[in-house]
Amino acid sequence: MSRERAGEIALAQAGGGRITETDRDEENGRAIWEVEIVNGGTEHEIDVDRQSGEIVKAEQEPADEDEDDRDEDDRDDD
Repeated sequence: MSRERAGEIALAQAGGGRITETDRDEENGRAIWEVEIVNGGTEHEIDVDRQSGEIVKAEQEPADEDEDDRDEDDRDDD
């Protein structure tokens, strides 16, 4: 199964969003695609079997809001 097809399957499971990472991996001896998706304030990690397209695992957690990457407030600089 292609990376693109695994992404489509994972997006359907997550209810949409934006794929942030897709990696080949292995889960309990099964070859999988590990797809990370951000949908709103939720980050989804979905493992898709590379042979069958079956969802092996689906987890979700609040998305990281990395405020250190945003340096938009330069007004206080003299």
